Amino acid sequence: MPLGFFFSSQTVKFKDYRPEEYYLIEKHVLKSNGPFVFFAVLKDADRMERAFDEALKQTT
Repeated sequence: MPLGFFFSSQTVKFKDYRPEEYYLIEKHVLKSNGPFVFFAVLKDADRMERAFDEALKQTT
């Protein structure tokens, strides 16, 4: 099962469970680069995504 499908199916459940933090789900970051997968659901997801991208630049 693709990760994106799993994530979208869980989103509905989270909206009812923690509605005050649902915006974090909407701002999630899910990406892959070769064998690496990055998934973040947090306030600083964009900062963590930049760190992921920078780390991958250093390995190539």
